[in-house]
Amino acid sequence: MIGGTTNGSIYVNDVQHLPLLSPAQFGHYERVIDLGTVVSSIDSIVYNGTAKCGVRLQYASAEGAGTFGALTNVIPDAVPGVTYALSAETSKPYIRVVVTLDDQSCGVTPTITDITVNYSVTSPAAPTLSAPASGAVNVSTLPVFTLITTDTADIYARYKILVYQSDCSTLIRTIDQTASQTGWSGQDAQVSTAYVMGTTLAASILATHSYQAAALSLNATYCWKAAAIDPGGAIPSGASRPPNYSQATRYRRRQR
Repeated sequence: MIGGTTNGSIYVNDVQHLPLLSPAQFGHYERVIDLGTVVSSIDSIVYNGTAKCGVRLQYASAEGAGTFGALTNVIPDAVPGVTYALSAETSKPYIRVVVTLDDQSCGVTPTITDITVNYSVTSPAAPTLSAPASGAVNVSTLPVFTLITTDTADIYARYKILVYQSDCSTLIRTIDQTASQTGWSGQDAQVSTAYVMGTTLAASILATHSYQAAALSLNATYCWKAAAIDPGGAIPSGASRPPNYSQATRYRRRQR
């Protein structure tokens, strides 16, 4: 109140005010991070900023249903720029990070510029090639390929088949299910565009592809190998997990 009177009689000429507050030296920050997939393991956390007294760093993870467990203390005085390892965090798609800042005793204002969660994804196992079997003869010139794989994340897979001449190095055709579903059958995941991929072969679905025209030649030996690709394991850049190719297998088409 600057000047004026009170009750119409007492003249007031002083200044009454509230002091401006200094920036807060205590704060609480938390964020739920969607890792975009069921990752094989959540490995570590690092934050950057300024925190002279350090921060209290905590986390909790959640399954696909999004139910978080109790917070785990990483360290009571986490320092900016230092990577802190986590343990026993496997097959989880979400992590909740909680940071408590308190620099009141240090006399400075803490800040957080970024938080990074480091995680790992594991490629699906190299596919088991069922047919055409190694050494098979009298195989159709439009052969049917069958293959199957497993993955620790227990999700779904698409496949890539490479067909070579008998030297197993001269490529004659690439059959990529991530680019086209033509010729594939039996898909039971992702709106019939992928195959269920379990943690065991018994829990996985056999993938089937019928070779499309033009047909292969008679009296020729061919070689094929395949990769399982997990589109659900995409990293933030959008690239899928690296294909894990099976060993090339030779088979022969011989004229009767």
